[in-house]
Amino acid sequence: MRTPVVTDIALAHRFSAPPGWISDEYAAARSHHGIVYAIEGAAFYRFGSGRTLWLRAGDVLYAPIGSVYTTQCAPEVGFLHMTVNFDLAGGGLFPEPVSFHPDSPLRFEQTLATLVHCWSARHPHHRVRCIGHLYELIYLLLRALQSPPPQHAQRLRPARDYLDAHFDEAFDLESLPQLCNMSPTYFRRLFHSVFHETPVQYRRRLRIARAVDLLLTGQYSIAEIAAACGYPDPAYFSRVFHQTMGLSPSEYARHLLAPDRQP
Repeated sequence: MRTPVVTDIALAHRFSAPPGWISDEYAAARSHHGIVYAIEGAAFYRFGSGRTLWLRAGDVLYAPIGSVYTTQCAPEVGFLHMTVNFDLAGGGLFPEPVSFHPDSPLRFEQTLATLVHCWSARHPHHRVRCIGHLYELIYLLLRALQSPPPQHAQRLRPARDYLDAHFDEAFDLESLPQLCNMSPTYFRRLFHSVFHETPVQYRRRLRIARAVDLLLTGQYSIAEIAAACGYPDPAYFSRVFHQTMGLSPSEYARHLLAPDRQP
């Protein structure tokens, strides 16, 4: 397929729907493409074609422009989710709505959460920054729908779960192959084929994502954030952050938290 070109973002928000919630906002038709990420709870998406998709925590829905549907929660379950509506040049990503579970759910959720925050804060040039985050989401969406066989990801599950739970701790990454009963060489090759990054890059991404979350609060010093993210040396943390994000932690915080100076 051709590389998608984002022309604009219409909306990005986080919304908590109560149990029994029903929405007919798109009962006529969607006027923008949309990506929905389910954080908690669940909801039915009933499309005009007669198809029904059940979105639960961790699932993603892509709905192309023109999609016709209603959304409904079960009587006893609410639905916390994030949505971004956007425009593309030259058609959609897929002709029909699709739902899937990202192969990097934490990365997907953090990227969309950062997009929603940037959109809500409305700092200078926020649209440009939001579109950058949206391209990352589109990349993760397309990658997930062309993912390797699920049994490969399942074999790596022990290592991935350990990384997700202990990324802020000091431990030897060479111990990960043992968790999966694999040789180090085969483990590294399979890990990269499934997650498209090395274990070192995977852990670094989780650490920097946590650092960004802490920077957004404006309540912690650089040294405190470094320690909370598994970097006992604040100077080394700042170097890694700059290599990853293109700005030092303090510069990144100023860009995120500066008041909007545009008229």
